Amino acid sequence: MEIRFGTPPEPIAVFAAAHPQVGEVSVFDAGEEARVHIGRIAHAHFCGLPKADTEREQLENTTEDVVDFLAELFSDRVVLHESTDGRTGGWKRLAAYERPIATEGMRLYRWSGPVT
Repeated sequence: MEIRFGTPPEPIAVFAAAHPQVGEVSVFDAGEEARVHIGRIAHAHFCGLPKADTEREQLENTTEDVVDFLAELFSDRVVLHESTDGRTGGWKRLAAYERPIATEGMRLYRWSGPVT
């Protein structure tokens, strides 16, 4: 997987898209939190909650949360959704037994591409 690194305020890491409809994944260091943007479909905020006792623990918790999320995303265990007009989007982690179910007016994706 291709990855580019940068420095804030630009993304600190950008992962090349596995599928053009999903887009690339950008990780931002936003001070007390990290943001992960998945193309134009969705984004997530990570801040190491519950609050850690020290700033270092919060940073470590945030980093671990981002790495865990990216591992699940890249393993197709996260379903992304967006409205057909492209105005709203989001994501959900899938349990091992879950199958994504599309509803009217929504498009579903995994990291590897659209869910049919």
